[in-house]
Amino acid sequence: MADTSLREGFREVRDQARPSEINPKLEEAVQNQPLLPHLLAFDVVLKALAIAAVVALILFLLVSPMFAGVGLVLVFFGAWFGLATLSYGKAEERREAEKKSDDEEEDDDA
Repeated sequence: MADTSLREGFREVRDQARPSEINPKLEEAVQNQPLLPHLLAFDVVLKALAIAAVVALILFLLVSPMFAGVGLVLVFFGAWFGLATLSYGKAEERREAEKKSDDEEEDDDA
């Protein structure tokens, strides 16, 4: 009986996790949360990792390995969110500048 319910559970998960059904859900999540693409950007994650590694190395040399480990985790997540927010802010400024230039071009054409 447990085998049957386990198989049914596996089939349900398999049916729900099809790529054709996941992609629209991901696209909807990205549209609803505009910061998400910046959080998932590979360059942002690598920069945050590099910053965290440098801080952890400094803490390792100056204080102790335990503080270095804690610092690595805290600085990574802080830098990750900070860099993603900065990237999002720059993208918003670019969109606003493009929108203003498009509006000015339309005004000039009229």
